[in-house]
Amino acid sequence: MIVRMWHGRVPTAKADAYRAFTNGRAIPDYRSVPGNISVHILERSEGDVTHFITLTFWESLDAIRAFAGDDVEKAMEESMMESIPLLQKRTHYLATFANLATLLGLLGTVSGLIHAFSAVATVNPAEKANLLSASISEAMNCTAFGLMTAVPILFVHALLQTKTTELIDGLETASVKFLNALANRAAAKVSHLGLAKAG
Repeated sequence: MIVRMWHGRVPTAKADAYRAFTNGRAIPDYRSVPGNISVHILERSEGDVTHFITLTFWESLDAIRAFAGDDVEKAMEESMMESIPLLQKRTHYLATFANLATLLGLLGTVSGLIHAFSAVATVNPAEKANLLSASISEAMNCTAFGLMTAVPILFVHALLQTKTTELIDGLETASVKFLNALANRAAAKVSHLGLAKAG
């Protein structure tokens, strides 16, 4: 038995229409193909987007070819192109947040120093040293806070990037193994038929 998965996304406002289409057109089309065992459609809503995942179960590769055509490798590449963006979705935002935290901390420090020097210029000379040290200390806290925010976010971003790369590599490896297994199975079937005819 072979399982084929297809993923689609539609605006939530159009989810009812798409659901009606799958029930009235897509599912009957799948079931009308000889070799199709069953069809299952999963649905998940995420705010303004609704995801539809179609799982079709087939008796053999020939049954899939009858429905999707001969180029199975192209169909798998298409599925990979749909899956990889989902794995990488929103990960890059973490790096952006880390950079923003660092820059905002630096901006706070520069702004605090400007304010400190402006205040020192009009204060009593006896109080300048104390006021300047206190203002600089407060300004440095902005940089420290920005770094304390950015460093953990960058660490999490690097961790998620590593996990995402591992998942993508695993999908690509599984895809190659699957295609090789299909090719070996087809070759074995042809060899078996040749031996049967020779016998």
